[in-house]
Amino acid sequence: MCGIVGYVGFREASDVILDGLKRLEYRGYDSAGIAVKVNGHLEVVKKAGKLQVLADTLKEHRLSGQLGVGHTRWATHGAPTDPNAHPHATEKGDIVVIHNGIIENYLPLKEGLIARGHTFTSETDSEVLAHLIEEKYRQKMVAGHSGNAANQGDLVEAVRLALAEAYGAYALVVAHQDHEEIVVARTVSPLVIGLGEGENFVASDVPALLPYTRRVIFLHDGDMAVVRRDGVTVTDLAGNPVEREVVTVEWSLEAAEKGGHPHYMLKEIYEQPRVLENTLGGRLHEEEAGVELGLKLEPTRYDKVHIVACGTAYYAAWVGKYLLEALARVPVEIDVASEYRYRDPVVDDKTLAICIRPSIPWRPSVRPSARARAPWGSSTPRAAASPARWTTPSISTLGRRSGWPLPRPTSPCWPLWLCWRSGWAGPGARWTRRPHGSFWGRCANCPGW
Repeated sequence: MCGIVGYVGFREASDVILDGLKRLEYRGYDSAGIAVKVNGHLEVVKKAGKLQVLADTLKEHRLSGQLGVGHTRWATHGAPTDPNAHPHATEKGDIVVIHNGIIENYLPLKEGLIARGHTFTSETDSEVLAHLIEEKYRQKMVAGHSGNAANQGDLVEAVRLALAEAYGAYALVVAHQDHEEIVVARTVSPLVIGLGEGENFVASDVPALLPYTRRVIFLHDGDMAVVRRDGVTVTDLAGNPVEREVVTVEWSLEAAEKGGHPHYMLKEIYEQPRVLENTLGGRLHEEEAGVELGLKLEPTRYDKVHIVACGTAYYAAWVGKYLLEALARVPVEIDVASEYRYRDPVVDDKTLAICIRPSIPWRPSVRPSARARAPWGSSTPRAAASPARWTTPSISTLGRRSGWPLPRPTSPCWPLWLCWRSGWAGPGARWTRRPHGSFWGRCANCPGW
């Protein structure tokens, strides 16, 4: 749910980053920070509280440079304090990292780093990546060619080696004061690269990029990229080059704003009738009393259903449970998404998994769906309008038809989830059979993956 913006080019990086982070405020956060390369050194400013607190600080402490990274954080490991805010720097300040996600093995990694002499200044799991990358970087140090005989390591290889030891989810952004590039990597957590002329961008979601470019690359799980002002190189975690499609974004900037409402929650509430109309238009057949959702699924194939969700979506799942059991007479289990992956559910090829996502691209709802797909089929509500959020090809989707899905609240998800469930369970629903594969479906206005 955190916001990421990175920039390298000819503009003032701090201006681009602050502007991008403001466009990602809908994600929710409790601290913000920025790092800019100023006169060959990375300078970091980070503050607990709203983005305006950081902006006010930067008015007094201007960071002038053309390479930088910024972040808005929602506290998970550690309280919302200045030290726990991102970016995290190494002891000498030559490397900074920004990280969305969770490093599950951060405790043993941290213990090992402390034993080897590293000093930590935060309570976060993310800081281990900064020190681990620094360690790998120094191990790979080679003679530089900058003309001043300075030693320069291989930042890309250092990031790759560090990630080989870290387990979990990440959208990772790394900068080094001796390099005119930003190194990024993605597993589970979304990351998108914006392509410009003489400048390039990185962000956790498209709205941050729209004022500057509409040409983007959505990174896939296991991708790494080197972002320079004159180009972008994408590889896998083993260093093998990969080709990723350059997508031209058609969404308007206005669609990514609040539409005249004072806040996103109110905007979503007032948009519910329109979104319902758009979603169900052409799918209800009054003459035949039927519903045609276009999903490749045969409901009678399944003996039970697992619904996996978190937050408010978890409450919506319970309503779905009552509807399915009452109308379809199919037993339904409800699981908290963050717990589902750690237990050993009793499933087989006659079990349908439905993962409900609200707006936040949060890992607990993603891993269970991936787990469910491994041994058996799953149905995962997702939003195809945001390719950055889920890059596994969908087998079948229920079109959202509601524009760019910005808000965090589950308010739009709730009624559309009920709509979807009623259509699935109702006696008039018809489906296209897919004998040996389940499907990817999605709640019509879930602004999730």
